[in-house]
Amino acid sequence: MANTINIEQTGYILSNLFASANQIQIKGVVYNVYSVCNNLTIDGFVCRDVKSICDTLNINSMIGRHVSVSCSSINFKEKPNTENPPSITSYGSIQGNLTYSSNEEIAIPEDYVSGETHFTKLTNTSPDISDYIYSLGTLLASTIVLWFIGLWISPKLLHNSNRSITLQKALQIIGLGILVPIVLTLLFIILLLIPIVSQISLLLLCLLAILFFVSTSVAIININSIICNKLKTTNNLHKLGFLIVIATIYWILVLIPYVDILVSLIAIIWGIGNISYSILIKEKNVEQSENSDKKISASKESNKKVESKSEKETKSDEEKNESQKNKSDET
Repeated sequence: MANTINIEQTGYILSNLFASANQIQIKGVVYNVYSVCNNLTIDGFVCRDVKSICDTLNINSMIGRHVSVSCSSINFKEKPNTENPPSITSYGSIQGNLTYSSNEEIAIPEDYVSGETHFTKLTNTSPDISDYIYSLGTLLASTIVLWFIGLWISPKLLHNSNRSITLQKALQIIGLGILVPIVLTLLFIILLLIPIVSQISLLLLCLLAILFFVSTSVAIININSIICNKLKTTNNLHKLGFLIVIATIYWILVLIPYVDILVSLIAIIWGIGNISYSILIKEKNVEQSENSDKKISASKESNKKVESKSEKETKSDEEKNESQKNKSDET
């Protein structure tokens, strides 16, 4: 951002001026002014509109149309005391409407604004404690309800999510979390352009909205499952306690400026990726793993039976040999 921007008297901008600086001074001619600054001073001529966010607006010449500004003070150059009517460029004036917002209403001199003057009082927009409680309660409620639904409908799915996360699996989840929303969005646009199947596009839009809505809760549930697996926690009440703690930690991270965007984006991608992975890949792997576990357990049991049978046969052979040996000794 520049410190000072000066448009000299010989300066002429036959277009819009977009400027951000500490101080902006316009002595020449500008078509429209859009600015963010500390002090905005207009000594020249603005053909049309001025829209600005500043601390102080100084109007020393004519503005051709409307002014929309958010500021602390507005200063007009007074009319010169002459016998003849003063020129409209010899004092500050607005030929259109003045719309401004400020902490307090500013005294605007009469006849300096040709149109209407609209004032909006700035209020303190800092969130109340009830807003924080409401946001935390909403997050906890949605996450816990979704966890109970998953526990009731498909407990195997939650159980299987406790399996360790490998690097390959994590990359697959992240890839699906990025690709699935993109694919659904493209399909929505394509179907929307085809009149015959345009109604199906609404279903895709609803599906995409649901995915984004539950993605954060799904990500929290999945992370909770991984942690509970590492801690070897099997009690559902303990899992629920960890779930509340993890959701609260996520809520705190989202309150941190700049970090909130990154954390929210990661949670959405991880949540959508987990849902997509469970539908497209994971269920097949679960069946294969369950079948392999059954085969392994069955083979172990058969091996135990064979070993016990061989031990019994060996023991009976030893007893026969010993009895024959005793008979031979007696003879």
